[in-house]
Amino acid sequence: MAVAGPSKSSPSPKKKRRQGKRGYAPPETYAHLSNLTDCLKFELDVVFCGINPGRLSAQVGHHFANPNNHFWKALAASGFTSKRIPPHEDMTLPDLFNIGLTDLVERPTSGESELSAAEKAASVLSLLSKIAHFRPRIVAFVGLGIAKVLNNSMPSNKGFKLAPGLQSFKLVYADTQGWQVGETLFYAMPSSSGAVSQYQLTDKVKIMEDVRDVLEKVKARTLDTSSKNSITPNQLPDFTPLL
Repeated sequence: MAVAGPSKSSPSPKKKRRQGKRGYAPPETYAHLSNLTDCLKFELDVVFCGINPGRLSAQVGHHFANPNNHFWKALAASGFTSKRIPPHEDMTLPDLFNIGLTDLVERPTSGESELSAAEKAASVLSLLSKIAHFRPRIVAFVGLGIAKVLNNSMPSNKGFKLAPGLQSFKLVYADTQGWQVGETLFYAMPSSSGAVSQYQLTDKVKIMEDVRDVLEKVKARTLDTSSKNSITPNQLPDFTPLL
């Protein structure tokens, strides 16, 4: 799917001084914060996957709780929800809109830079086990960096481009008896954080609209996914299915 690139912003007369990124923070730094609860059920239309819970989200116990985050605005503006859902109603998404929420890394931090590359890579199998268990039609990564981590963990990651859109691989399930969903597609989106200036809110809405278009084609069985690299859960090293 072709997706429009980021909006070009007008140059400002004065360049703002950028704050340096935080360095790695060990788990004990935020040990006082609790992990978030996933919002999931079987065979959802789309599961939106963040990189990890932010500090404010962990404090209040709800996904994308920072008021500067564009997620809930874009979700409503793109038509995924009929109204703007407040973060404290995140658990209603699966039942009301057939949408789910999860994260690649479970532990909260103030920013992605406080996670190590090793722990992000180590979280891939846990995420894919979860996805294989619940079998959503689409997993949408809310952050291009998540797509990079997943692609680096695939048996074959040829054709990977760090850009919004459908990924080159899909998760295929051998056991289809009693299931409507036989495969899960993966879609990369930019981070919904308001601090991501490369993609404005209007860009994020358009990209979410494209995810909806892909979903409608999947449900209508008009999307040809034969060129995607088919991965079965058992192909993944050390894969352990959830019981």
